[in-house]
Amino acid sequence: MGNGPSTGELFVSNDSDGDAWILLTPTKDYPLTGYFAKDSELSNLVRAGVTVDKAVDLFNAWTKGKWEKKEKGKITAAILDFFKNTGLHLTFGFARDVYDKSLCNPLHYLSAYGWGVLNNSEEMCVTVLLETPNGELKMAQFRTLKNWSWVVNCKCVTPTKGGTLWEKRIPTGYPLLDLDIKDD
Repeated sequence: MGNGPSTGELFVSNDSDGDAWILLTPTKDYPLTGYFAKDSELSNLVRAGVTVDKAVDLFNAWTKGKWEKKEKGKITAAILDFFKNTGLHLTFGFARDVYDKSLCNPLHYLSAYGWGVLNNSEEMCVTVLLETPNGELKMAQFRTLKNWSWVVNCKCVTPTKGGTLWEKRIPTGYPLLDLDIKDD
């Protein structure tokens, strides 16, 4: 499992004490409008003031949006709802292979492998939304190969040592970031 020769698996483990949702796209520039069976999920984001066309737009809106403090509630609620309806849920203490999951793709028979074949790439974009035990949301986005394993904790998403699901390869990884709120 993971971080070795190609296994056709992409494991994510949740060691964060909270709930995590995983959004898997072929690239960060993949158009989200072609990804979901229901466009209503994107419409809910637009109503909250979050305009996204691609996975990278979602991450940039979160990390570089400079939102007003009064908008925080509606933005976080819309993004959490989006992930709950479109992402893979990963509860604390569990790990799962996200590689072959369809993730609400209207072409549900296409796994991440199918996307990679269409894009001539073995890399995928992973976007993680973490809801901490106190209700705060954090997000990370990164590219990975299909045969890697990752562990989510309260501060970052870190690659694991080869053959393990929980043992970190390095002390820190891709940081989980808070919603970007303007300073008063």
